[in-house]
Amino acid sequence: MTEQDRLSLTTLPTPLEPAPRLAEALGLRPVGLWIKRDDLTGLGAGGNKVRKLERTVAVALRDGADTLVTTGAAQSNHARLTAAAGARLGLSVVLVLAGREEEPVGNLLLDGLFGATIHWAGDVDDSELALVAAELASRLAGAWAVVAAADPELGVHLARYGSGPVPPDCGSHGHELRVRDGNADDCASHQ
Repeated sequence: MTEQDRLSLTTLPTPLEPAPRLAEALGLRPVGLWIKRDDLTGLGAGGNKVRKLERTVAVALRDGADTLVTTGAAQSNHARLTAAAGARLGLSVVLVLAGREEEPVGNLLLDGLFGATIHWAGDVDDSELALVAAELASRLAGAWAVVAAADPELGVHLARYGSGPVPPDCGSHGHELRVRDGNADDCASHQ
């Protein structure tokens, strides 16, 4: 991805704030601990995952997407921020969440307020969740699937689905998978 493949969805830089009392409680010097305030990024209650979304959603828009599909747990910050990005940009968002339907509180409540459609996948592991999202995205014209890797803190998979078979899960962090017109490219590492 290039710098042109980036949207501005954040208010940056986020501040650093000293935490002298916490530092002392941890046995540090009072000036030895600072907190990075990524809760103040300005999109959907904030969070560090906005930086990834600035790039992945830019590529999705460049490729003509009108729907974002992503996975997560019921209280996923990544899912909440994807829903917020979709709302800001006028894109539909489908969240494929592990588990069974829950009362909408916390991030689930915000997901709904941002207009996301929630698809409950049941009791599945991360690989099965990714396959459910891929299959769902393959039925949506103009959909981009932003599927979290096995460890959602470390990576995302991207896929734009045409009319073809559902691709296998790449299964490693920080990799990109693209499917165009049903032809899956190999996973290519990106940073």
